[in-house]
Amino acid sequence: EDGSREEYQFADPDALLEGIRDEDWNSYEIVAVGPYIQLKINDVLMTEVIDRDEDMSREDGVIGLQLHMGPPMQVHFRDLKIKILD
Repeated sequence: EDGSREEYQFADPDALLEGIRDEDWNSYEIVAVGPYIQLKINDVLMTEVIDRDEDMSREDGVIGLQLHMGPPMQVHFRDLKIKILD
């Protein structure tokens, strides 16, 4: 609630990266329900977040697709779908 952060490693990072296909399409799934956010690549859980920061978390807003800092890269997106859960 106060914005402090706790991190726990739930899998070996190198093992997670083995499931990512270089030079090919990967599926990327984001589930966001309330403060709970889950990210999967090719059906493999990569991260989970519970965001209870009262000052910075939002229940609605803009959806953005993020690139990570690093060497120059090219990223393509296709077949984007948004499903609103009731």
